[in-house]
Amino acid sequence: MNAAIPSTHSLTLGALATLLLALAPFSVPAQDFEAGDEGFEIVRDAAELPDIIRDRDPDVINTALVLTSQGGPRSVAYCVAFNAAGEKIGRAWVKVPANGLRIVLASDVSAGVDFVGSLRCVSRGHLVGSAFIVGPGLTDATVHNAFHWGESRIRAQAVVSY
Repeated sequence: MNAAIPSTHSLTLGALATLLLALAPFSVPAQDFEAGDEGFEIVRDAAELPDIIRDRDPDVINTALVLTSQGGPRSVAYCVAFNAAGEKIGRAWVKVPANGLRIVLASDVSAGVDFVGSLRCVSRGHLVGSAFIVGPGLTDATVHNAFHWGESRIRAQAVVSY
């Protein structure tokens, strides 16, 4: 009868394996965030969000990534934009106040270069990302959030700026 009940050790290893497989898509190579090459600071707070949503240009499509603090001290998020070929096309950083939020546009990180790709951000502290695509219409976009050992990793899979 004891053979049918798995040991605590095997459950722990199984849970660990599941966790590692679940976090694998969130891995971001360290070279994406090299010190001294952080890009420029983005300063856009929640007060600008109504203008972004209301004043949509039908000829422009952009992705807005909203970084929200889940508490604790102010966090600094470092973001990298990648085009569809996986090449880095821009970097930027943003200070997110404790319990506050900041907005990062794809066009900010790409320095205005038109692209379709992805956006990855990393931060010490607990940040959660959400995204939406702003154009003639307005739609939400998929964002993956991971928090481990005091570090947030946020990945917006489908980002566009035209």
